[in-house]
Formats: sequence, C-alpha cells, structure tokens
Amino acid sequence: MQRILVVETDNDTRTMLLIALQRQGYIVCGAPTAARGMRLIQKFQPDLIVIELELSAMSGWDMVRRIKSSSNHCSVLTIALTTYNCTSHRLRAYLAGFDEVLVKPFDRNQILQRIHILLCRQPVGRNQDRGVALC
Repeated sequence: MQRILVVETDNDTRTMLLIALQRQGYIVCGAPTAARGMRLIQKFQPDLIVIELELSAMSGWDMVRRIKSSSNHCSVLTIALTTYNCTSHRLRAYLAGFDEVLVKPFDRNQILQRIHILLCRQPVGRNQDRGVALC
C-alpha cells in the first residue's frame, strides 16, 4: 500500500484530505507543521507528500528543498498546496522541487486524480515490504 503524508496547517483541510485518501486505500498520516512533517518522514517513509506552501516557521519551499536534497528521500513525490494562483508562483514551486502544484480552494476529486497519476508514474516496488505504519 502506498503512503501519503499531508502537511497542512488548516485542520479541516488536513482532515478532509486524510479521510479522502484513506477511503481510496492509501496509508495516511498528517502533520500541522513542517517540523512535525520532517520528523514523520523518517518514521512514516511516505511515497508522496502534500505540503502547504504557506507554513509557519519552516515554509513549504524550505521543506521540499530539504526533502529533495536528502539522499534517502529525494525521490519522494511532492504536491504543493497554495493560495496564490499565478504562473510565477507555480513556476517557483516547480523549480523548488515540487512535482505538482494545486491552488486552494481545490476540488477533492482533482487532488485525488493528481495523486493517483503521480503515484502511477512512480517506479514499481520503490517502497514495498515495509508493513503498516501508524502515526
């Protein structure tokens, strides 16, 4: 089963995503801050991380740079969530290392489809045989 970590400060958005993803059969975990998300990456070993760009303390920009620069996690897929709907903001997110960018408010089905597409492109067996994670 594929694992998805959601790092989102808004409790309602984070909960909605976690429930929707769990109903799709994913193993999920959520974090309200980048610091908590970074700690969970080590423990949870996600296949994909959904990251709000406008996090406090450590931004989503900084978080994805740190993830992508790590030899252990550089291949983890990442989706940015942002409230800014402009081309330059999306380009900056892609250049920082995000694989996809979605603008809030987003349609639940849209994000589920994007996640499915990204995970289908992932090499088979990258994270197999790890058992079930609890967080």
